[in-house]
Amino acid sequence: MSRNLVLAVLASLVLTFGIALGQGRAPTFTQIDYPASGTTGTVVNGINARGDLVGIYFDAAGNTHGFLRKSRKGENGDADSTAKGGGQFTTIDYPTANPNAITNLNAINDEGDIAGTVQFNPALPGGDYHGFLLRDGVFENVEFPGHLNTIAAGVTDSGEVIGCYHDYDFSTTMHGMILSHGNYTALDGHYPPLPNEVASMNNGATPYGDLLAGLWTDAAGNTHGYLLRPSDGEFTPFDYPNSIHTEAWGINASQEAVGFYLDQSSNYHGFVMNRGRFSSIDYPGAAGTLAFGINPQGDVVGMFFDSAGNTHGFVVNWSPKLR
Repeated sequence: MSRNLVLAVLASLVLTFGIALGQGRAPTFTQIDYPASGTTGTVVNGINARGDLVGIYFDAAGNTHGFLRKSRKGENGDADSTAKGGGQFTTIDYPTANPNAITNLNAINDEGDIAGTVQFNPALPGGDYHGFLLRDGVFENVEFPGHLNTIAAGVTDSGEVIGCYHDYDFSTTMHGMILSHGNYTALDGHYPPLPNEVASMNNGATPYGDLLAGLWTDAAGNTHGYLLRPSDGEFTPFDYPNSIHTEAWGINASQEAVGFYLDQSSNYHGFVMNRGRFSSIDYPGAAGTLAFGINPQGDVVGMFFDSAGNTHGFVVNWSPKLR
């Protein structure tokens, strides 16, 4: 799967650490499918501490819509819907007269703010991506000044938006960025310097943005994950051991990063990385698994392909006691 296809599914997607394979009792996976009749696929991109989910689904006509699934957890945080698959689904589409516009919901913070992206005309240069922040029912545009395309991939609890901007392609004009207090800042390339940097994207952040998770592609076309500390520019690239492609997409307050990798046979697997220790995530019986988000409780969300090639979302608790 190319990054364009991953971003379309997602938004329409050196240093090697030691590996620690999952041990203890097996975690419980829950399949997530948008319940509307005729839905042809579902992807879960983000989850917050309450257990609210955001993502995308594909309708019978092939159109892409964003969705929010509100958790049924009580105000005291009692577990209810996240593990059992309950909760109310709501379709969320960016308000536009274009019926073919593609809305992607990529992340939700603990305040309920949602970071997302809309494509008005994917045939335009770079895919015609425009970021937004949905706060209290109001869409706020996220557009990096002077560039054609902006993807809003994540949002911190303090309202900072992270993602990337690009012009004509994802390979040479894509750069990580952050929007903080109304100010846009490029966070890649020269700050910090990426070795043989070609393209980068900030995808996930800890609740207050002290550590970011993302991906970058080197001059040879190889894609790697990274952790980035904005306060001092500390940049830590990584690859899942023995993989040929690694992308990081989410990170929680405990600095557990999630994403996906391709093994030597180009099969997709999700992963959790906790301070350099890796665990692979594979939905039981799936042909491929990708992880995109993680909340403070260790609930991981993403997508998997079944044996027929259909796409489904999932939630799995990956707390330390299960590893």
